Amino acid sequence: MKDHDKPTVYPTHHDWYSSTLQSLSISTDSDDSDSDPFLYSYTTAYNGFAASLNDQQAKTLLQNDAVLGIYEDTLYHLHTTRTPQFLGLETQTGLWEGHRTQELDQASHDVIIGVLDTGVWPESLSFNDAGLPQIPTRWRGACENAPDFNSSGSNSNQSASICLAGSLKPDLVRGKVVICDRGINARVEKGKVVKEAGGIGMILANTVASGEELVADSHLLPAVAVGRLVGDEIREYVSSDPNPTAVLSFGGTVLNIRPSPVVAAFSSRGPNMITKEILKPDVIGPGVNILAGWSEAVGPSGLVEDTRKTQFNIMSGTSMSCPHISGLAALLKAAHPTWSPSAIKSALMTTAYRRGVNCTRKFSNPGQLNYPSFSIVFSSKRVVRYTRILTNVGEAGSIYNVVADGPSTVGITVKPSRLVFEKVGERKRYTVTFVSKKGAGAVKNEFGSILWSNAQHQVRSPVAFAWTDL
Repeated sequence: MKDHDKPTVYPTHHDWYSSTLQSLSISTDSDDSDSDPFLYSYTTAYNGFAASLNDQQAKTLLQNDAVLGIYEDTLYHLHTTRTPQFLGLETQTGLWEGHRTQELDQASHDVIIGVLDTGVWPESLSFNDAGLPQIPTRWRGACENAPDFNSSGSNSNQSASICLAGSLKPDLVRGKVVICDRGINARVEKGKVVKEAGGIGMILANTVASGEELVADSHLLPAVAVGRLVGDEIREYVSSDPNPTAVLSFGGTVLNIRPSPVVAAFSSRGPNMITKEILKPDVIGPGVNILAGWSEAVGPSGLVEDTRKTQFNIMSGTSMSCPHISGLAALLKAAHPTWSPSAIKSALMTTAYRRGVNCTRKFSNPGQLNYPSFSIVFSSKRVVRYTRILTNVGEAGSIYNVVADGPSTVGITVKPSRLVFEKVGERKRYTVTFVSKKGAGAVKNEFGSILWSNAQHQVRSPVAFAWTDL
């Protein structure tokens, strides 16, 4: 429902929805004439309601201008817990036709199933092996407490490489700096494992999964975090040198690091893999390595064993970027006081749900949309040309000149190179031609910008270049 269309005569949305159903003379097909089609009112994530309707009633309700859309519930049926039938091993596929269930049980007696999961609780009845035959003699693992939680030497090495609890041998770790691969368990927990085993320092090395993203943590012992590339070099050094050494030291604060900022590995980094001609994300907020106030009721690492007290801490978390995004919204509002989020929402709703809107016009590709950024994809064509429309929200008589910046492998031409706005709200069109030069594509991704500026304002459009099939 369009929540802003609720008449003021209704004290609640529930009253409005009920009245809407009654005014349309909607009722259920139940024999009970007193039954109410209204089932539930939604007010948290969006405004709407659930009702028991037939097809004709739903079509009638959809004619109401206050209704944005109607969606039919899907009835799901519970899957059987009887595995042979569910897998179709009895009659449906013919794979087990003519055989008894007991024969299926016997055939699976020598099958070994391994489960690797940090959330496994061995005492769970799911892992009870009562009634199972003896473990096959070809199994080379070790058995503990009846359930098949067996680990080979390679699994033990893997657990030690990521520094899982209990995986490090004190006689090998004591007095040494330990390399821990990032992943599976918490980063600060790895330092705890190293310290408890007698280690005096830790190198937390990224793997392919975390790439070059670095996170500042309050470890329980001296530690340094490195990206995957440096991590691979250290791993190679340790495996090739019979007596590797390491020195951990603080080199002071380093400024002007490039590239910076860097989007977190777990966040929406782009590119847009579905629609490559649209550059994503639009706006990013800092969510990692945020310096903020910290409660002295818990140590900076968050571990129970951490008895340290501090008033400030560096943490990660997307919720910590909310104040920054709020600041951005306030900045935009201050720069453009006539802009209203509610007005934008109403405009979108009016356009999206207005009957009779003609949406037959189609662009040759999504890159032709009047988007504030450019995502240039060079595939079989070496020339890409896009047009954009700018609206003057500054002063009347504003004049803007353009500067195009890009890699040496791409030629960029903007026409016209100057825009003259005689009045506020006037719209001007410009076209940009991007040409991939011969020999380009060795580097798959490059970046640039289109900058319109005058003495008072600068309007910058980021440009991303990608070569896919040259």
